[in-house]
Amino acid sequence: MRLWPIYPAWYLCALATACRLLGRKESAVEAFEAAIARNPDNLTVQVGLASSLGEMEEPKSGVAEIMRLNPDFSIKSFVGGLSYLDPADLARF
Repeated sequence: MRLWPIYPAWYLCALATACRLLGRKESAVEAFEAAIARNPDNLTVQVGLASSLGEMEEPKSGVAEIMRLNPDFSIKSFVGGLSYLDPADLARF
């Protein structure tokens, strides 16, 4: 990202997810917020932010945004579409 400053927005989501998996919650939140600034209607990024905030503070505004984007959203169906090698990572999500 330093070498190519005009990177796609999904890079920020990948960075945020990596930070969250490494336990760097504050860095994950910063990267998710930057990704949202570029693409506010991305459901995956909104869910990632809410999941990161959930361990630090009440993620009510993030949940409201998720429900605005997809009124039929369910954690069970969303998590069912994720593929983590370590089941513990998926459980933390």
